[in-house]
Amino acid sequence: MCIRDSKYTVDAASLDTYTDSNTRERRPYEADGIIAATARLLVQRDFLWARHSHAWVIQNPTWPVEWKQLSSYLGWQDYMATAQADLSVAFMQQMYNRTMIGYLDPSTGLLDTSKMGSHIVDWMPDGREADETVARGEFTASDHMSVSNGFCAHGLSLLAQMASSAGRLANASQFESQATNLKQAMVSKMWNGSAFCDGICTEVGGKSLVMTNMFTLAFGMIPTPNVASVWGTVADWGLEQMGDYGAFWYQMALSSGYYAPYYPTPDNGTALLTALTKCDKDSWCSGLVEDNLTM
Repeated sequence: MCIRDSKYTVDAASLDTYTDSNTRERRPYEADGIIAATARLLVQRDFLWARHSHAWVIQNPTWPVEWKQLSSYLGWQDYMATAQADLSVAFMQQMYNRTMIGYLDPSTGLLDTSKMGSHIVDWMPDGREADETVARGEFTASDHMSVSNGFCAHGLSLLAQMASSAGRLANASQFESQATNLKQAMVSKMWNGSAFCDGICTEVGGKSLVMTNMFTLAFGMIPTPNVASVWGTVADWGLEQMGDYGAFWYQMALSSGYYAPYYPTPDNGTALLTALTKCDKDSWCSGLVEDNLTM
């Protein structure tokens, strides 16, 4: 059943471009796109379908801060699929701006996330965006949110690698320098000794909840000696109360996906398989069985 519905999702959630829904929000969204393009690239070598869609949404971004920050990640996906940096070269300035590095606060060395617009962190089942993510105990909101800072730091690093591949060495040097400085500031003010806090540790009461652990792990920001404990925090939460967008990054985090350098994971895939196949409340299976979800 899961294989059938997965195939249907790939088929049905696309027209000439990837879409949020062909009957609801019939336009590309960055988050839907990174999921849909990843799924399609697993089953067919159609690079241009995703590249065309990525190019359109980069020029016509949607509203959530973190989804705009996905722009350089869309470029990385294309780069990994084609071994060409064409997309990132064509839209390098837009990708750079969408990292949100322009919101850098010199007094902290971090991004001031309070001025960026509406944050989504994870797309929740009830659709109430960041407030629901906070209410469910997945994240702590603040003026220097870890997830957007992580998106920026790692997005700049990805952009630097693509710029270097394209021979844009001055750009590559600038992007990597900014990424390094931001990561250092995150370690200085957000690292609690074993994991990243949800923001500046003193601003969020030292809280380090699942969203921060999930994204910073998926971005390859966790030192090797701490990977197992952070991985355990993510695995223990499971897919409960996460939206499809969060589920994508959950799988990237547990499996060491290709958006970051490889890091060793402490199991053989059992935790991920269990999360995808179990059938209790708030699981993917319960959505299929109880709510007749087909995509």
